[in-house]
Amino acid sequence: MVDKAELPEGLELVGFDLADGVYTDVIYKELTNFALKTQKLINPLEIKFHLRKLRDTGKPLYSLDGKIVAGGKILDANVEGYGLMDLIQEVMNKLETQVMKLRR
Repeated sequence: MVDKAELPEGLELVGFDLADGVYTDVIYKELTNFALKTQKLINPLEIKFHLRKLRDTGKPLYSLDGKIVAGGKILDANVEGYGLMDLIQEVMNKLETQVMKLRR
């Protein structure tokens, strides 16, 4: 688990109690970079990612919610699936699309 002090201000990760694995550092780095980039674009009050394991038997099934609170608006995205890295990329892409629309 990454130390909360290492996360950018305003970024909250819920349910990311990941065992140290091959992709653990990559996951935290991706989420941190996304938060920093988003903060430069729209200065959000909060960026939150909530990870839940829906099924733990066999291949784990995950649900990942992403939420950005900025300028009186709430941007959110939800994905479900098996590959955690793919889910993180998908939810970040959905949120980034909404951020770019908000900036227009």
